[in-house]
Amino acid sequence: MSHTDGATNLVPLLVGEERIQKIAKSKVVEATYVSAILQYVPYWVYCYTFLIPRIFMKPRPMEIWIACDARSGKTFPIRLDRDIIKKDKIGSEAELIQPSIEESAAEEYTREAAYEAFVKRFLALKDPTVSITFNKLAYFPMWKVMLRQKEETYIELLINGRTGIIEQKKTIR
Repeated sequence: MSHTDGATNLVPLLVGEERIQKIAKSKVVEATYVSAILQYVPYWVYCYTFLIPRIFMKPRPMEIWIACDARSGKTFPIRLDRDIIKKDKIGSEAELIQPSIEESAAEEYTREAAYEAFVKRFLALKDPTVSITFNKLAYFPMWKVMLRQKEETYIELLINGRTGIIEQKKTIR
């Protein structure tokens, strides 16, 4: 975890700390808010464009966006507008988490996930032509929230700072 003075590819923060507190308290019963830390978490973001062959027609392009957690290598489909990622500086109150997955490994993981997503959606007679039309290491805002539930029990939530969705919940005793 570190701070940076340079510009970084960031997904904008839309959900502030006050709203995060309300979300956290509404999802965890009988808990006291302790703290929230804004972290920018690294994800490799790829867009794969598949050209789907069709009989007697031009191939049809289809985009599949896949994100790869740059800490764990876990992949998942994502809906994202490529213009949302902007070069910007993070504030001094936020932490920038460093990636541990290299771009080459992320590309391998995301390509596999993109093919799986493609196969689930389409049955093509031939293998499609595939190209990468977007790839960047982008940092997504995540709130790490601590709540105290009982005397010795804490709940740690990881809440997406763009959507307000709880991405992870952990009990700490």
